[in-house]
Amino acid sequence: MSSSAPVKAVISGAAVASLSIDYFALAKLGDLGPTNLGFQLPLDQTVVNVDPIVMLKGAPNLKAAGRFIEFLLSAATQKLFVLPKGVKEGPLFSTLGRLAVNTKTYDETEGLRVTPLNPFRLQMPSFVLDREHATKMQFVLADLIGAVLIDAHAELKSTVRYLRKTQRMGEFKKIVFPITEEDVHKLALIWSDQSVRNRTINSWLTHARSLYSSVRKVPR
Repeated sequence: MSSSAPVKAVISGAAVASLSIDYFALAKLGDLGPTNLGFQLPLDQTVVNVDPIVMLKGAPNLKAAGRFIEFLLSAATQKLFVLPKGVKEGPLFSTLGRLAVNTKTYDETEGLRVTPLNPFRLQMPSFVLDREHATKMQFVLADLIGAVLIDAHAELKSTVRYLRKTQRMGEFKKIVFPITEEDVHKLALIWSDQSVRNRTINSWLTHARSLYSSVRKVPR
């Protein structure tokens, strides 16, 4: 499944709502219009970051590279990111649905953008990210998702199909994996121990398959 698949499922009618990377949703929002598709960023749970661009030290075409970066970051070019297709100074063929990093771009496109969102005016809660610890947790969560959603995907898919067929989708809420944020914190400290990691992943997979199977059982 590709990263754009969830928003495509909503557009096709296969899903009512889904998670989506912002620019996938905003690109389709620009094409279909706000009366046909919506997109929401929870203000107290959203982190806004940027896509980087760099010029390599010692590159053979430094002057051309510098001019390209200047062009890319100019207000005129950044309008291509935020305006819907067909709008004056916007893209001709498809909406990009990106956010701009040039503040002047927002001033000059007010009321015309795909979304009124201006990240420079957001009142976001401040927090300090422990990057080292977050990276360690990332590895644990990646393995957790791999075990319970990917390795056991056939069993999960069979369970969902069964619940739909028997009109028992309300029981899908029983599929809750018993792991807390504190558990992830503790595992992150020892996740480099391959014996611990492999043993834990196997236990997750076994538990996931058992959990999916238990939900498929006919209720008494």
